[in-house]
Amino acid sequence: MSRKFGMKRILALISIAIAAALVLTVLGDKSVAEEVQVVVQWDDTVFSLSELHDIEDALDSSADGLYFVDGHDVGSGMANIFLIVEESGTKAAIERVIQVLRQRQWLEGARIAIATDYSPDRLDWRYRPVHPPGLKEFRLM
Repeated sequence: MSRKFGMKRILALISIAIAAALVLTVLGDKSVAEEVQVVVQWDDTVFSLSELHDIEDALDSSADGLYFVDGHDVGSGMANIFLIVEESGTKAAIERVIQVLRQRQWLEGARIAIATDYSPDRLDWRYRPVHPPGLKEFRLM
């Protein structure tokens, strides 16, 4: 009897594995959305830490699913707010961020960039500047 139960269990597991494989085949790469990091940056003398928290809160409350506010850091002369964005929605997310910053008069002096490449250990990031227009280089300091 235990042998029969064991065979039923094995057949059930095989069925589940086949179903999972079919789902992955149908969804392909769509099953896992690619995420990118977007960084909004100012010189650290522009805003106080309290104001930086206010900016984070405003961005968070305006996200509407376009991005996730992933925190901030301050140091080496820079203040950064980190956002996580689905790669396919990057343009809309950046437009929303610029809109929020402009409405609250926080856009002046802001630099925005998209992480385009990083080392496997995620310690060596490269960024593509997207705002202001004409910005040639973006670095986290």
